[in-house]
Amino acid sequence: MRKLEHILAAITLLSLFAAWYLGRNSSENTSLSLIQSEFTSIDTIIKDIDSHYLGISATEDTLCYFVCAPANGYAGPMLICVQFDTHARILKVVPLEHMETEAFFHKMVTNGLLDQFTNTNVTLHATSIQQVDVISGATFSSQAVIEAVELAAGRFGEKHLGLEAVPGTIPDFDFGLRESMLIILLLCSMYLYKPSIKYRKQIRWLALSLSILVLGFMTVTLLSIVNLNSFLMGYWPNFQSHLIWYLMLVVVFVPILINRKNHYCNNICPFGATQEFLGKLGKAKTRIPRSTRKYLIWLPRILAWIFILLALLSNQPAYPSHEIFSTFFSMIGDDYQFVIVATVLLLSLFISKPWCHYLCPIKGATDFAEYGNSLFTKAKSVAK
Repeated sequence: MRKLEHILAAITLLSLFAAWYLGRNSSENTSLSLIQSEFTSIDTIIKDIDSHYLGISATEDTLCYFVCAPANGYAGPMLICVQFDTHARILKVVPLEHMETEAFFHKMVTNGLLDQFTNTNVTLHATSIQQVDVISGATFSSQAVIEAVELAAGRFGEKHLGLEAVPGTIPDFDFGLRESMLIILLLCSMYLYKPSIKYRKQIRWLALSLSILVLGFMTVTLLSIVNLNSFLMGYWPNFQSHLIWYLMLVVVFVPILINRKNHYCNNICPFGATQEFLGKLGKAKTRIPRSTRKYLIWLPRILAWIFILLALLSNQPAYPSHEIFSTFFSMIGDDYQFVIVATVLLLSLFISKPWCHYLCPIKGATDFAEYGNSLFTKAKSVAK
């Protein structure tokens, strides 16, 4: 069995490296072709310099300008195109490329974030764009779009209006409720691993309750396979404004790599805590026979491999969308995700944490990390 694990691990690593290489070297659309496909009513669009483009409408005998600007969203970089008229007003904001989870990005668009920029004058962009409201549930995506539009407006003002370029500012550290709670829950989990602790069960249930309330419903802060895909693909967002992104990776994987303690899945994850509460309510047991369970534990590992492989091949961290944590806590998602949520919650009454044990790709990723730790430990003992 051990030999088979070594072979499968080698195949997994080789296949993921091949997928990463093919995805990174796949052909990409140019900004010009993307603009032409989005603005079909403009007869002629030509590149000016760098990220600037000129649009000509022969039928209406009008000119317009396009400026592209990048930003880092939740899952990775995005490219935003802003259309200006000759009076320096924003006519339209269009996302040319993005790597966000489709359901969350769709919510941001349908809730009118992009429309808030219309008719903003570039000479006033520093104040007007700051007044744009982010969309709840898609905060990282909303902030990225706002940053991109600000950058595009600054570029337009500098080139076409002779305005002085506004130097980029380093954002403040975004350390708040969710970051504090994540650290508190980690310390609490580390404390629970100590022997001879009074009120262990009571402390753990209190911690799980806080996780559901704060990390779940209040802030929707969970680690997803999208975060892991982004990390593996090198799409690392700004440290200051995405501190929670880095904290999550550290909290989950560093303890596993050091001493094989999975604090996140056992004592922190709000969706796992929700299943535990339902299991307590329904007196859930591990009803699946042991002979079957030893094969089912491979499901999360296979799912993790599939979703990372597809993300690397497509160069899209959020493709495909499988996880249901955010769907449950934010009520944003596709129809099939809501069906999966309802099914998992119902099963949780009878089977102990069915999602965590058999369907969660993050569990599969932590299993790979534990396997890496065991190999490292074995290598150290052999060296001695």
